[in-house]
Amino acid sequence: MLGAIKSIELNQWIQLVSVFIAMIASIAAWRSARITAKQYKLNEEDTNIRTQPILKIDAINYNDYYFYIRIENIGFPFFYITDVHTSNDKVTLKEHYKKSYKRREQERDGTFVEFDFERYAVSKFIVYIEGINISGAKIKFKTNEIIINEKGMLANKTEIYNQNLFNESI
Repeated sequence: MLGAIKSIELNQWIQLVSVFIAMIASIAAWRSARITAKQYKLNEEDTNIRTQPILKIDAINYNDYYFYIRIENIGFPFFYITDVHTSNDKVTLKEHYKKSYKRREQERDGTFVEFDFERYAVSKFIVYIEGINISGAKIKFKTNEIIINEKGMLANKTEIYNQNLFNESI
């Protein structure tokens, strides 16, 4: 076998070395393409996470016949609400709208959601908010359970105030 290696000419050695170099280069290119694809996928997931809205109940106010919650988006600002509804038929959506307001001398935008409810009846319900984010994906949020006692007052204001809404789309 040693005699066979000695009998290989210089041009054959050059061809053999170039085959090995080409093989190493193709392995490196395959690995580079695989790493690039993995990085692209991670960047896409990161972009989806960074462009998610984060909704938080910022204020709660009520009187004898209706109440409203003010929802602030503390995440990515581009979120369009398409539907708001509740889990209880006795509590109906009056309206929802975006409005600017001042808080601690800062101008902010919030979504106000007003509800009508049956007075002197205990009501338990969850608010569902559906919308579309900047990439066109549908997103659904829900609040904690809201309880209105027989006096028409919120029984669990401390449990829902200043809480992030659950993102059911993740």
